[in-house]
Amino acid sequence: MELRCEEAARLVWAAKWGTAAGALAIVSLMAWLSGGAAGLAAVAAGALLGVVALFKASKAWVRGCTPAEGRLAEVGEAVSKALGVKISTYYCPSELAFSAYVPGRGVLAFGDGAAELSREEFWAVVWHEAAHIRERDTLVNFVLAFALGASVVSSLILSPGNPPWPLALLLASGLLIAHAVAQEAYAHLYAAVVTGPAIVSAIEKTHKRQPRRLLALLRRCLAKGGAPTATTPLDATPSGARRN
Repeated sequence: MELRCEEAARLVWAAKWGTAAGALAIVSLMAWLSGGAAGLAAVAAGALLGVVALFKASKAWVRGCTPAEGRLAEVGEAVSKALGVKISTYYCPSELAFSAYVPGRGVLAFGDGAAELSREEFWAVVWHEAAHIRERDTLVNFVLAFALGASVVSSLILSPGNPPWPLALLLASGLLIAHAVAQEAYAHLYAAVVTGPAIVSAIEKTHKRQPRRLLALLRRCLAKGGAPTATTPLDATPSGARRN
């Protein structure tokens, strides 16, 4: 059965957080079986280290960038107001193919690729990135990756004769990859619900290697009908989206 984009977004959102929860459960189980309470403490410490690492990385990622001015600054302010989240907006001159990205919690950075987009495509990309900010995707990725690393290291230290199970490690890594894929799919669907078909042409311009199946999913769900939830790009957000 074909789904509308908002319905597909709800399913992908559930899959996104389901894979994250599954990966964290496996990581925690590995740590517990290898080191008990000490192993779980190591995972918690790894997750906290991930938060600190993101804070440091966010500053490094915008090094060489300048605070956005004019239209881009207004975009950042409008998205910040719509999401209820403080956002810092930067302009980063580069040869990168994408036109906007989220290098850290509450940071929206635009590259030179934004000039290649139409007005509708530009706002579609903005809402794609807004979905990542709303869902705290970058933070979640750092926490999960550092928790997995801490689980492996603690297992090797606390139980050197019983290294992490290869199958469990492989499964946790696979879930993290699936989680990252679902993050992108949800952001695309989120933008499709808000702005309509402009997201498809925007993806074709900014994500040259985007899987064809995802583009096909977007085209099918858009063809099922349902007007965008915004008469102008910042009038509304998808009713099925999680609000902070």
